[in-house]
Amino acid sequence: MFLEHIGLKSKEMIAFAKQLHETIGRAPHFGKASTVAKVKDVLKKIDSSTNRDVEGSCHVFFIELVSQLCFGYKAPDKDLIKLLFDTIFTCKPGGIILSTGKLSYKMEKDTVPVIRSCLLQLLLNLNSDAVKEYLRQYLAKSEQVIGRNESDKCQLYLLCIKCFQDTIHAKHEHKPLQERTGIASHVLEMADKYFRSHNFDNSLEYIEAVAHTRYGLVIAREALHTEVTQPECAINTMLLTAVKNVCTCPIINQLDDSTANGPIIFLLKELAKRYGMSFLKQASKRHIWLLPPQLKTTKEEASPDMYMVYEASYCRMRNIVADAVYLNKFEELQNVLNVGCLHDVQLTSTCNISTQGSDASDFLNLALHEIVVLGWQRLNQMPKVIEKLRTVITNCGYKLTENMRNMATILLQSQDNFVLLSVPSQNPLHRLLLSVVIHTAVVMFSKMSTSLLQPFVKMLTNPAALVDLYVPTMPDDILSHIGTAIIGIGTYYECPNGHPYVVTECGRPTQKFTCPVCHEDIGGINHQPVPRNATIDVTQRGDRTQRGYALPAPEKRSSDPAPERQLSAIACCLIRILMHSALFWTSNSNTLASDAVKQLMKSSSSAPQVLLSHLEKDFETLTKAIKRNELESSVLVHALLQHIYYSRSPQDIISASQLQTSAQRSQWELEFQSFISPVLKNMEQNIKVAMKSILNDDKKRIWQTDAYCA
Repeated sequence: MFLEHIGLKSKEMIAFAKQLHETIGRAPHFGKASTVAKVKDVLKKIDSSTNRDVEGSCHVFFIELVSQLCFGYKAPDKDLIKLLFDTIFTCKPGGIILSTGKLSYKMEKDTVPVIRSCLLQLLLNLNSDAVKEYLRQYLAKSEQVIGRNESDKCQLYLLCIKCFQDTIHAKHEHKPLQERTGIASHVLEMADKYFRSHNFDNSLEYIEAVAHTRYGLVIAREALHTEVTQPECAINTMLLTAVKNVCTCPIINQLDDSTANGPIIFLLKELAKRYGMSFLKQASKRHIWLLPPQLKTTKEEASPDMYMVYEASYCRMRNIVADAVYLNKFEELQNVLNVGCLHDVQLTSTCNISTQGSDASDFLNLALHEIVVLGWQRLNQMPKVIEKLRTVITNCGYKLTENMRNMATILLQSQDNFVLLSVPSQNPLHRLLLSVVIHTAVVMFSKMSTSLLQPFVKMLTNPAALVDLYVPTMPDDILSHIGTAIIGIGTYYECPNGHPYVVTECGRPTQKFTCPVCHEDIGGINHQPVPRNATIDVTQRGDRTQRGYALPAPEKRSSDPAPERQLSAIACCLIRILMHSALFWTSNSNTLASDAVKQLMKSSSSAPQVLLSHLEKDFETLTKAIKRNELESSVLVHALLQHIYYSRSPQDIISASQLQTSAQRSQWELEFQSFISPVLKNMEQNIKVAMKSILNDDKKRIWQTDAYCA
């Protein structure tokens, strides 16, 4: 673990690895405060003898050590719990909190007291009898930091509730839905009994009951969706009864217009955020109690237009396309595309928003997706409309590049020829993914000359060219970089798919685990490795870093966020979303392109279906990494693409053709991460601004009215 996070930085760090090994011994007990204190001393020595570039790696290593080794297998000693408490809560004699700090190997005080959830989450993972007492200590210390501010107290309790909920979810997430529905019905029944017999308070028991309720309702959300979309799968009657009881109980549900809250509101929000308002209406028809009379509305909600991150520029193009499609104003669309810039044309369309000069062709395909692809059912004379649009695109001349023209042609062809286009309204997640795919293709096609974006451009135009190159975010062979420095630390093995792991102490396994990369069995029992696991000689093994695409199959990928080299977990996930989006578009373009994508991915399966599964996995990972729902995660990706579209990338950087070594790949990753850093550093604000632009879009769009479609 030390070698992975710190040891590869330099030869000096490898020396510290040996020092750490000698300091803690061959069989350290990481549940003891004395062992952790020794680790902290070594990390402090590294801090004092090297530059600050290693500090972040030391911090990540310490967090991973505490979470995986100190709390990973059994409860740590009370002395270690106290040591960790003293790290994040600094007290003066008498127990008064002076300051708070990070869970770190050194004291890092906050200028303003901040409640952090890392230690809370670790405590919740314990199964010891003492955990409740530790949690009460945590709450008491946190309340002392906050003082009398009721708003901050609510945030503290919500933080605790979410941590409880995350712990329950992590415990059961790998179980099948049928088993989880049984667990959900039980916890909902217990919570319902608790709420009916207790008044609201801030006790640990009340917080736990709320967390159990939220977990049960999230499982109910999945079960309700399965019931509606797969009629052959009936919902668990015990779960349905438990959900109905907790959601219709007047004691715990407040439906007053100004203060609506309680389990029913939480469930409705979860259903709407995950599956959309149209699904919520479907479900409420089947289960009338799901939408109480106080909350019913006749207002028709439009699906959000994710491309509104461009605001006026895109809005104008969208409305020009809508006028052409619904009002037969194809001449105006032809004029705009012939001129190329929106501000050079006198417009009479329904959008009166002023805009800066923008390349009309860049927004054409976004508008075609929103107006045509998502509006198939509203168009009364589709064949004639499509034919006129094709004529306009054919006649617009050089202002529309070949790639943009081909893209428009694909969007206007039969939906059945394109995965996702064939079911644009069925799955809310797929609608979000499709908008990301199309937005990615548009941005990369419009920035084809930008060196930094060449890996994505190659995926759109010539994926076969990447087969022998080091593709960004693909894993390195860590052992090849460590070399002889690890000799004597343990015995190294490989899982059936060639992923290495180490067995310390005697070097022969006594426990079974699962490979974190491919989920095959690793380790062993009674000093015998499980089948297809073999020892390896790291000095003779050589570098096994794969070129080209090297991620495992989607079903074998972990959805837990993880950094790659010097890429943060979020940056790594975002790059993979852009890569898989570009490859997904290419795989749907034509048979030759699809074969090239399969060659790059070393796969014999259907490229579009495999890439769709990868995108689903990427979004699952991103939602965990940024702790947001799928809609907000999608908004972040669109905000990132908008940033790429409007920003100038640095000059003299690594391009796709230069990814000849793993070092060049690392350099490209650093440069790209730096390029998108404004989006990541102000992520919360960027999501908020982008979401505001999307939600402020006119919901009464004129082309969605009966008069417009008549």
